[in-house]
Amino acid sequence: MFIFLLVILLGTARSRLPQSVPKSRKSDYSEWDSSSNWRIYKPMEFQRVFGIPADSLKYLEFHSLNDDSIRSMTQSAHRLNVQSGAAWMGCYLASCKNSKGELLKLVISQYGGFFYCVKDSSYYELPLSIRPDWLTYFSRSYMTFQNPANN
Repeated sequence: MFIFLLVILLGTARSRLPQSVPKSRKSDYSEWDSSSNWRIYKPMEFQRVFGIPADSLKYLEFHSLNDDSIRSMTQSAHRLNVQSGAAWMGCYLASCKNSKGELLKLVISQYGGFFYCVKDSSYYELPLSIRPDWLTYFSRSYMTFQNPANN
């Protein structure tokens, strides 16, 4: 009797477990797949980044980023449920255009695997497996302002 109950309990518990865990989920914001014209802007004081309106970005010095590289990384970004502001230890100012041609101002964390989209007031997080590439890509792009010979 005991073995019979154990088999039933194990079978029931096992059926509740997911059979497979997806390696990567589709982005919570499908527009990242069709984003274009990615840019990173010249370094500035951290506090100024958040105060610059999106329509003023056209007046700032920038470097273009590779759209395909960014899209491949953002395709698995997930929207975070953040009730209050995130902990920023440094950031990059960036932008892109969505499928409608609207300019999206983005604030990219220098140390975390997340970014903030001003238009929809949302934070997006990249999977742990992509973060090293994401952070390295933005760090190297940012450094081109310090060493223009690398352009």
